[in-house]
Amino acid sequence: MDPFTIAAGAATTASMVATFWFRSRARRCQAESALQRKENQAERNAAHHDPLTGLLNRRTFYQFATAQLADPPARSLVAVLVNMDGFTRINTAYGHRVGDQLLTSLARRFADYITGNLVARVDGDEFAALLPCSAAPGGGVYPDARSLSRLMAAPIWAGGHYLQVTASVGLATVTGPADVDDVMCRAAVAMRSAKAAARTRPAPPTMTIHGTSFRYPAPSRVNAHILPRRRRRRVRSFRVRLSAGRT
Repeated sequence: MDPFTIAAGAATTASMVATFWFRSRARRCQAESALQRKENQAERNAAHHDPLTGLLNRRTFYQFATAQLADPPARSLVAVLVNMDGFTRINTAYGHRVGDQLLTSLARRFADYITGNLVARVDGDEFAALLPCSAAPGGGVYPDARSLSRLMAAPIWAGGHYLQVTASVGLATVTGPADVDDVMCRAAVAMRSAKAAARTRPAPPTMTIHGTSFRYPAPSRVNAHILPRRRRRRVRSFRVRLSAGRT
């Protein structure tokens, strides 16, 4: 066989092998790069989000809230703080698995209500949000404490039971540049005031939020509206307590 033919064949084979190797190497590099990007994204998400509920964590919420409050929009902002009272008793009675299911469902409800705005889990059984105050359909303002309280009040199916929790809600309105710690402190004071007021007196039929009174139906009527008759006895009734603060 002609030596030149042999050499040409060997060169062609070597070229094909090299091409195959480089292409395989490129595919491996692309796969490794994609995997690395996914891992980096997962790490960033873990650094900024609560692992149970998927909401922002406390540190990230305060970072974003600080930026928003330093240069607020023309309309007022409202800080919302919601504490789920008696949650420890649910963990004790039904276990942490049921408690986690309950918290996850409550977080989803809260996030759906505050859709498109800053919302976070800032403590074990506490959620926070910062959003613009705006006109609501049919009159009134958004966020509306009554609609939020009714939303959080609805029974949740978890661990084979329909469970309800008590919600203490604190609001703080901001009309200009403000410090995030001061705003959240005011919302927390309003929330604790609502919690303390409920301990010292029966749940009032009429409550006031920013000077606007509304009537909250008795738990039995809420349960009758939401649950089938055969399941009403399994619901843990509660009272929703609300308060508001202004800066």
